[in-house]
Amino acid sequence: MDKGTAPSVPRWRRIVAGQMNSVAQLMEAVTADFSENCTSPWVRLNAVKVKTAPYSISNTQVQNFRMDLRWRLTALGGDVTGLGEWTACDLLADRDDERGQQLKMLWQLIERETPTMAQQLRVYDAIRQRLRSEYVIYWRIIVALNDIADNASWIFDPESAPIVSQARAKLQKLTEKQRIEIEI
Repeated sequence: MDKGTAPSVPRWRRIVAGQMNSVAQLMEAVTADFSENCTSPWVRLNAVKVKTAPYSISNTQVQNFRMDLRWRLTALGGDVTGLGEWTACDLLADRDDERGQQLKMLWQLIERETPTMAQQLRVYDAIRQRLRSEYVIYWRIIVALNDIADNASWIFDPESAPIVSQARAKLQKLTEKQRIEIEI
């Protein structure tokens, strides 16, 4: 609450949604930069919209996706791995399953035939992981803020005022009794 007068959830949601949108724009810029500067015959980097349950990013806007950066196999990469073109893959993951072994074989081929490109792919993968992590953190905060707004909406209902007042008084007594430093 802002000094006890208005909920801060919409304000925080605006701030976090702005950061989330900035990261999404940067994801798009990274994919464009990859297409321009790293013409890998085996993989491409794509910014994709992953469907989610609808969530509010403001009091008037609802979104039903989150952004993600994914490696996808090209036709040649799909042929080498046997996974097919456009298959999403975690190119540098160290996995022991069959898919992991197929991607490991592709990665060894890339390192052997084009070591400079392998270095570029490592750089783009570090960027991809950083932006994905940052976006997911913002997305989770937005989801949590929506949960708070949904769960706390009854507090601002005028009919709830007596219950809220009693609850605050009870909490104040408990904090004084337990000598807990918190403003209620």
